[in-house]
Amino acid sequence: MAASPAKAETITTGPIASREDMEVIPAEPLVAAVPNGSVKTDIPESEERKFEDVYNVLVRKKSALQKIYEREYELDKKLEGRVVFEIVIAPNGKISSIEVDSNTLESPTLEQEFIDFLKSNVAFPAKEVEDFKITYPVDFLPPH
Repeated sequence: MAASPAKAETITTGPIASREDMEVIPAEPLVAAVPNGSVKTDIPESEERKFEDVYNVLVRKKSALQKIYEREYELDKKLEGRVVFEIVIAPNGKISSIEVDSNTLESPTLEQEFIDFLKSNVAFPAKEVEDFKITYPVDFLPPH
C-alpha cells in the first residue's frame, strides 16, 4: 500500500508576507510497506525539513528585502505591490532555484535584486531529504 501524496499547506501572517499565503509543497519521502500494514519512510523524522523552520528563516530576511524595496521606492514613488517567490531548497540547505510566480511591482530590476539577495544570503541546515519547495509571497508597501 503506497502512501497518499502530501497535500500543499497554505498559511499566512504579517503585513509584508502573509503566512496564510505561503504554500508549501513538501517533497514526498520514499516509503515502504512494513508487515503490520503501516507505512515507513526512509527519512527519519529528525531529518525532515519542516515548514516552520523554513518559514522562520525567510521571516528573518523580510526586513532586508524591505530595505532593498525602500531604496528603490525612493527612486520611484509608484512602487508598491506583491512578489510571490517559488523557492526550492536542496538537501544541502542551499536555495537551488528561485522563480517569481507573480510580481505586481512591475520592476524586473528589483525582482532580480530580490532573487540575488535570497540566493546569496539565505541558507538552511543540510539534511538528508528531498528538495523542499515553498511559495513565499512578500507584500511591499511604502514606508510610513
